[in-house]
Amino acid sequence: MIDHLRQVAKGRDDVRTECAGTIAGWWFAAVSRQGHELIAAGLLMLGRHTGLDELDKWVRVAWSGVVDQPVPYGLSDAEEGSVA
Repeated sequence: MIDHLRQVAKGRDDVRTECAGTIAGWWFAAVSRQGHELIAAGLLMLGRHTGLDELDKWVRVAWSGVVDQPVPYGLSDAEEGSVA
């Protein structure tokens, strides 16, 4: 799987890092999470060198995009507080 991701990226470590950071940032900010998203981000990071500063940037971009969204209808106040 990692070799396949490396081949698909065709040396574009920036795109691979952006995808991994976006997936991870969304996962950290999401109300309902499953583990497969974080596994996918990890596989992307294992493909080749991952710039940690670039990864941090994309995690923050994705996280802020999710946190700024309205809270889905039906969440209790306790769950709503955990989103922010």
